[in-house]
Amino acid sequence: MLRLHARGHYGVGFTEFTLSLQRYDDVELIAYVCDDQTKSNLLDASGVSVVNPNGPRRMPFEVEFDVVDAMRMVRKDLWEGGGVC
Repeated sequence: MLRLHARGHYGVGFTEFTLSLQRYDDVELIAYVCDDQTKSNLLDASGVSVVNPNGPRRMPFEVEFDVVDAMRMVRKDLWEGGGVC
């Protein structure tokens, strides 16, 4: 984030996350997460978007949380399967 600020870049809008439970037990929780950035943008110092218009704006991940340690995220992998976003 500091590198973006040093270049004069700043974010506008917001990111949404959709979480779908995959499995859980007393130790871990694993979920599919859709990171939806369609309502956000990254602008340069003059207010022009620096986001690739052809790049992905929704990214699917498989995420693992440590339930014992206050739901600390311990793994976030890009999900290659379908049906998440």
